[in-house]
Amino acid sequence: RSGLQAFAQRLKMSSTEVAEYQKSLDELQKSYRKIDMDVVGQQATDMAYRLGLPKTALTELTETTAIFSDAMQRNGRSAEDSMLAMSDAMDGQFVRLKEIGIGQDDLMKNGWSGDINDKTGLLTAMNKALKEQHYDELAQSVDTLDEAWQVLSITMGNLLEGILVPLTPVIVGIVDGITNALTTIRDAWNGLPDWAQLGIGL
Repeated sequence: RSGLQAFAQRLKMSSTEVAEYQKSLDELQKSYRKIDMDVVGQQATDMAYRLGLPKTALTELTETTAIFSDAMQRNGRSAEDSMLAMSDAMDGQFVRLKEIGIGQDDLMKNGWSGDINDKTGLLTAMNKALKEQHYDELAQSVDTLDEAWQVLSITMGNLLEGILVPLTPVIVGIVDGITNALTTIRDAWNGLPDWAQLGIGL
């Protein structure tokens, strides 16, 4: 989650805003169990920065990105291609959006003005269009063994993070202690005369 904080700093988000956004990611994770919302959150904050979207649109951008990426991957696209397609769509390039049956007319029917600078309106329209075609339900469903493993992997990762992150200062302290002890032993050994090192070696 340090990656998320780094991206959030680019949007000049306060610690309170980051915490609230993280809560919204946790809520989204409950619905979209097979999609790692922490990863999507980092992608969304990066996209929001590049597109000039307001911080208030982050949660909607995150959900839309998650649904869209899942839909594109169902259509044979890689995760990287899916993110590029999402970024293209937000820039008004709708070719790959049409691969999942959504065109510019669908976006305008859902409230987008048609002005490419109306990023917030485009985002909201895209979210509605995806849900109209039930892509949100598909993104929430877990139907295959691979998807079940994804859910398990994400759940275990979040569980371990919840346990290990609070212990990080303790773990770092232990590692530092061991490192210092080994350094002391090495320095003491190097400080011995050759005959003493030889005697100990024997």
